[in-house]
Amino acid sequence: KDEYVREVFTSSTNMLLTLEFLHFVPKLIDVFKQKKSIEAKGISLPQFLQFHIESYIIKASTILDPMIILAASVYRLGISPRKCNLELLSDNYFMKNSKALTLLKNYNKQISEIKHHRNLIVHHGNFNDKDLNEIYGLYIVTSQDEEYNPIFDIHKRNLSENYILLKIEELKKRNTEIETSILNLQKAFKPIFDEKLKTNFFSAMCPKQH
Repeated sequence: KDEYVREVFTSSTNMLLTLEFLHFVPKLIDVFKQKKSIEAKGISLPQFLQFHIESYIIKASTILDPMIILAASVYRLGISPRKCNLELLSDNYFMKNSKALTLLKNYNKQISEIKHHRNLIVHHGNFNDKDLNEIYGLYIVTSQDEEYNPIFDIHKRNLSENYILLKIEELKKRNTEIETSILNLQKAFKPIFDEKLKTNFFSAMCPKQH
């Protein structure tokens, strides 16, 4: 019983730590309002934003993995975390018609676009964000061209402030969606978890046959 609870707790913790990281990113982006201290270290706004948004995309696309591992733990499927995937769960007798599997498949569809962006970043080093690329361009112009038109500074500031506000709103909305998916998954797991605990308890109480 203790081993089962520990395994489920560990899997659940890994999933929730990833969610916690996703909640940090909008706050970290918002920190750039104190940009003087950050720019003093040679970090420009577009560099700062790209680093955190790329980190967010990678984490948001991989949170499905701890969800899947948690499902295997709750159902006691005996699948190694390194080999655990959605396809294996789909073929498993105990899971193939479960509500939990349906929720996992729905979430997998929900993050298809973000997984596409993650693959571009990880495998091709390509971070494709039109608005952020424009901000990059403005930073290059205003830092390297001594005779640039001051209008570029105004445009850079307005575009940057608007981008940050919209990006924070976008990430917070996505975090709410992810959190809802996790809560629904936990609700689907609860009766299974309770039943396994009960079964383990009664098995432990039964006298061993010699």
